[in-house]
Amino acid sequence: MTQYLFCVLFSRDIQFWELSFKSRSFLYRQVRRMTGALVAVGQGKLSVRQIQELLDARDSLAYPQNMAAPSCGLFLTSVEYKDLDLVPYTQNQTDDKN
Repeated sequence: MTQYLFCVLFSRDIQFWELSFKSRSFLYRQVRRMTGALVAVGQGKLSVRQIQELLDARDSLAYPQNMAAPSCGLFLTSVEYKDLDLVPYTQNQTDDKN
């Protein structure tokens, strides 16, 4: 199983937040939405109950569009592969596709 690890850093008056998310995969903008939700709860813009409702909805369109964290400060720190995930390249693989 492939593991992706994202790290998010925020600064406000030299204070940094480091959030790490580890998963087999992520949906488009998922890390930005999770980070934005945590910040919104901390700022009192969303309640924990509202977060639960968003999760229960299982609909990315239900998430408030203006709450996603900006992409600046967000970076991929590592990708880990198990040996079984890696398939060696062979010349026959390209020949089969032609």
